[in-house]
Amino acid sequence: MDASLAAERVATGDWSVIAGDPFSRVGWFDDPWALESVIEDAVTIRKSLRHPLVLVGMGGSSSTGAMVSHLAGVGLTVLDSSHPDTIDSVDPTTSTFIVSSKSGSTIETICTLADALARGLDPANVVVITDPGTGLEQFARSIGAHVFLGNPRTGGRFSATSAFGVVPAILAGADPSLFDIPRPATSDLASDFLRGVNDASTTTYALPGDPLRDFVALWEEQLVAESTGKEGKGLLPVVGSSVGVSSLRDIVSTHMRVVGQCWALGVDPFNQPNVEGAKANTLTFLSGKATRPEPGSVKDFLGAITSARAVAIEVFGPNSCASEVVELRTAIEQLTSSPVIAGIGPRFLHSTGQLLKGGPQPIVHLQIRVTPRGEVRRISGRSYSFHELIAAQADGDLMALRSQGSSATSLEVSRVSDVLSLLA
Repeated sequence: MDASLAAERVATGDWSVIAGDPFSRVGWFDDPWALESVIEDAVTIRKSLRHPLVLVGMGGSSSTGAMVSHLAGVGLTVLDSSHPDTIDSVDPTTSTFIVSSKSGSTIETICTLADALARGLDPANVVVITDPGTGLEQFARSIGAHVFLGNPRTGGRFSATSAFGVVPAILAGADPSLFDIPRPATSDLASDFLRGVNDASTTTYALPGDPLRDFVALWEEQLVAESTGKEGKGLLPVVGSSVGVSSLRDIVSTHMRVVGQCWALGVDPFNQPNVEGAKANTLTFLSGKATRPEPGSVKDFLGAITSARAVAIEVFGPNSCASEVVELRTAIEQLTSSPVIAGIGPRFLHSTGQLLKGGPQPIVHLQIRVTPRGEVRRISGRSYSFHELIAAQADGDLMALRSQGSSATSLEVSRVSDVLSLLA
């Protein structure tokens, strides 16, 4: 089909030209104009909440709220990690936790909430954002937490203009009028779609900033990587654009642009078929039923990058190590002519993880595990600690990568900067 005709049909709400089962996943097409009651409820409760506000979530359930808050000029702390040092950096007895999970079962999110409640988090200072009917909704209501419900027809990475993106920003003090935007003209949506079609003529996608430092770029990185990266196809998001999202209208435009990318590639924008393997492996390691994979060697990594389509640095460390990861990425860029991307785990498992497993290969992987400094403590209601959880996630991802034939080396260090001397 001609791209212009496809753009016109999608812009008018005809999703039949999109691969997969798009009709059940396009709530985002209307979400920005169904926010009135959500905003009213958030404004009502925000004066009663204790500050600081801590947004707990993974992938689209956290980057959306963080991005929209940034666009609105308000701040909150983002806790999108299972690394013990990041978990311990927040005091639940003096904070409000905004707990965000579409599925209501995200392991990092549920464990963080359970741990915080056990350490003194007051249920009156818990706000839950989830889809209707999840176990998290039921639990939240049972403890008297505030509950906001998302749109089940909107996938996580497309949920920035739903409750998942807007509620954290409103609670943090955003002006409600910022979310009153006109519906875009059909011609504008068609143009956005065609921009995406044009993007698909290359292999990389320039992000509006660095996802290691900027939640706007982090959100767009996931949107592009997880939507396009499957069936051996996909666009690799790299740092390099000066033009980015600055309003809710831009978010709608970017959504449609990514749909255009996926149409041109012939893939389903709304699924993520390769992310479940690493999750299943994690549970296997937590149960003690698997042998830890061999780490590999720096020599193997350096040899593999000479023929890589791309290099991925995957750091299972605290969020505070981002600057060191930037430095390491720069150092590895000097060793190869291939694009180099980097993410902090486990949050990258919920974003670029799909592209890294389902997209174009070969991608060479360098996994780095930063040894936690804090004491080990069992997570309330679980048989394991955060130390064990993040180790199992790293093992599970390493196994998933190698099972598809990827070159993957794992290093365990005290600090990310220690890797620089190993590469010398």
